Amino acid sequence: MTAGRQADAERRQRVPAALQQAQQSGEEITASALARQTRVDRTFLYSHRDPLQVVHAAQQAPATTSGTGSKVSAASLRADLIKAQERSSVSGAAPR
Repeated sequence: MTAGRQADAERRQRVPAALQQAQQSGEEITASALARQTRVDRTFLYSHRDPLQVVHAAQQAPATTSGTGSKVSAASLRADLIKAQERSSVSGAAPR
């Protein structure tokens, strides 16, 4: 039982380190990607609130820029998609 708790503690420590690495490299942050990177089962993230909350917080965080260029957040991509759909529906409704 003690060994199981210790293994869980080690897995929990790997999550923030992998998350920081993903953020620095500009990789997409998802539970699946983080589970692969930390070598844990995805169910581990979903059954332990602490690591999952870290993932969700990172997904909602605004994008940062690096020296190589700007990163795009999921929220900004959704906003661009909505604007494009609005322009498409407006221009498709009344031909010019």
